[in-house]
Amino acid sequence: MAHRLARALGAAMRSRFTSTDPAYDPFQSVSLSVSDDSLELTCWYHSTRLNYSASAVKATILAALLLMAQDERRGLGSWEKNEAWLMITQSDNAAATALWDHVGLARLQHFLDRAKMTQTELNTWGAWGLTEITPHDETVLLRLLKSPGRVLTNRSRDFLHKKFGYTIVVLTRDNPASGLSYGIATIEKIARVINRALVPSAISSWPESAPPAVAGLRPVLRQVLPARPGRG
Repeated sequence: MAHRLARALGAAMRSRFTSTDPAYDPFQSVSLSVSDDSLELTCWYHSTRLNYSASAVKATILAALLLMAQDERRGLGSWEKNEAWLMITQSDNAAATALWDHVGLARLQHFLDRAKMTQTELNTWGAWGLTEITPHDETVLLRLLKSPGRVLTNRSRDFLHKKFGYTIVVLTRDNPASGLSYGIATIEKIARVINRALVPSAISSWPESAPPAVAGLRPVLRQVLPARPGRG
């Protein structure tokens, strides 16, 4: 299974070479990690390579929020629940900023330390989308969220409704001129290959993404970046 999946992933990445930008090399721009405990399968490629997180860091913000409430021996308040719901289900950036500030860097780092996500580098001046992450650490995070463990209790994890099976992390960087839309298409193609390999009978219930309204807009720039300290 692992060898077949690796070959399929290689073919998927090879297909992302583009004649419009001959300098682009997907084998240098894509990193990924796949894990399925039921099959005792793990497959990775450049899994320790740092990438800007963009909205992927929102899962870390949520986990750190849950740990903060857990450490304070309470459940999430109504405001926290609402902001978390907006951040995760609608990828709301204002909610992410509010929760990033609410949890704070110290508690965010405390969560990373507890989770042993040693490869994640938080942005220290409020630009959460410029946090750097790796497929390895994102897999650690997903495993922590989907399974009972040493960091989050079952009560904390109940907020996530336990809608997990196997985990997939695919990150891209340095996409060609088409930027965001090309990166999305690359991630979706790789995810389809993984889904077909792990669950051959599965039928997609989610349509392919439409091109973004602003062609070439990179995901990290969707966050309104605060001024860098000392630069005005």
